[in-house]
Amino acid sequence: MKNRAGKLIGILLLVMGLFLAAGCGSEAGESETQETEAQQERVTIYFFHNNPCESCHEGQKIRELAEKVMEGRENPIHYQTEEYYAFRTDGKQKLERLADELGIPDEDLSFPMVIIGNRWVSGYTRIEEELYDCLAEAAGRDTESSGAGEKGGSEETGGNTEEKAGREGLFAATEGEKDSMNILLFTTESCSSCDKVKAFLKELPTEMETEEGACSVNIQELSVMEEENAVYLLQLYEARQVPVALQKVPFLFIGNRYLSGEKEIRSGLEALMKAGEGIGADYNPEIPVDSEAGKNKFTGIASIGTVVVTGFLNGLNPCALSMTLLFLSLLAAAGGRFLRYGLCYLAGKFLAYLGLGMAVAAAASSIPMDAFGTARNILNVLLLIFCLGAAFGNLWDFVQVKKGNFGRVRMQLPRALRRWNEKMMQAAVRPGMGKLLFLAVFGGSVVIALGEFFCTGQIYLASILQWVQSAPGEGVPFFVFCLYIAAMCIPALLIIILVAGGKSVFALSEKSLQRMPAVKLLYVVLFLAFALFSLYMLI
Repeated sequence: MKNRAGKLIGILLLVMGLFLAAGCGSEAGESETQETEAQQERVTIYFFHNNPCESCHEGQKIRELAEKVMEGRENPIHYQTEEYYAFRTDGKQKLERLADELGIPDEDLSFPMVIIGNRWVSGYTRIEEELYDCLAEAAGRDTESSGAGEKGGSEETGGNTEEKAGREGLFAATEGEKDSMNILLFTTESCSSCDKVKAFLKELPTEMETEEGACSVNIQELSVMEEENAVYLLQLYEARQVPVALQKVPFLFIGNRYLSGEKEIRSGLEALMKAGEGIGADYNPEIPVDSEAGKNKFTGIASIGTVVVTGFLNGLNPCALSMTLLFLSLLAAAGGRFLRYGLCYLAGKFLAYLGLGMAVAAAASSIPMDAFGTARNILNVLLLIFCLGAAFGNLWDFVQVKKGNFGRVRMQLPRALRRWNEKMMQAAVRPGMGKLLFLAVFGGSVVIALGEFFCTGQIYLASILQWVQSAPGEGVPFFVFCLYIAAMCIPALLIIILVAGGKSVFALSEKSLQRMPAVKLLYVVLFLAFALFSLYMLI
């Protein structure tokens, strides 16, 4: 009886489960259908404006306006917005393509402007009046006004579309300005960043002592709210190959160099002025500019000297040196051409760090730090926390090493990873391998470098993030990676040369332990410098 009752209960539970599954499936199907329908009805609002201010949020206006128009409607239209500055490279291309597709006459291209489906409307007042009808028509629904089927419509907004006579306000050096330092600044109204830059420029001297002698400073400001000036700025962007992420105001040209945004202008302008940039400059977009001169050089904190010194200090890392010494002891046991195998080991390590570094830099550069200040601030906060933690960790290690407590050192490879590296070395370097030893050493060094990166890569990672911010939007030059890694390999190269010349591996290992406190203290200073840089970028 009990077995029969159990079977009946099991059947009932199975039937109930099937009903529930069918119900859930039906609900899921309905939900999926609704989502699909909503996706199909989603309409794109292309919003074009002429306000490139880095501290303004022009796109927020159209989003708030669209929410206001949809508020209280029983059957709202699903939409998405795409925002473009009409006088930036990407915005210009998008507007030209849509205008060509829809046949929008040039006289109708005034800003702010929305393009929805086959209709376009200019001016915030008319956009608010006609936005719902445009969305409804694009979504295939009934419109509310009789004029809903008409294309176009424009509204003058603050004189933005007035015709400008000649080339008024465009910078061309006169005879009296040939010997002066000519600086060209683009700003816009109601822009807090522009106001701060203008206040900063007023504090600069009217005469500058440069490397070539004294010269007067001539600063000309142009507002991009005047369409002719906005077009002129776009021409200069294209002539000097300015990255899209940097195409915003305030924007400053000084000779063949440029500075984008308030922070970059405040931090970099005086150094360029003292170097004599901009003397006799004539900002004509038709005059070709050397592509390297037109871009921001990889200067400042990320100078060649700093790159070399930082790379060399990183090469003194106890983890890296211990791995090198272990490799050399195994190589000595394996026999063969010691120096050549050592260079092969360094070649593998060089390529591994090069690949890792370029991958990290590419990932960091993809963050739109200049388009969105929040991303830059988050990155700097994380870098600040990381560098302060690393500085404290190395200070702890310094104290412990001075006391002789080597077992309490924290800033090193985890024990499991260190053992894995040692096993990889032992597997790669074995006696009797013959010509295969070169391949084994090269491949083993690449794998070992990947594992070693968790320790040696701390300074390397901080350096890369610093480089990315020193030249935002440009990427890190290839030679900087090569220079850094070459400097990082110098300590290991010196050890290989010494061992090849007859020095004992054991003796070199003892000396590296003796110098560990000094290395740890240097790392404390280095990480504090990185932390100060991050803090400076946040201020």
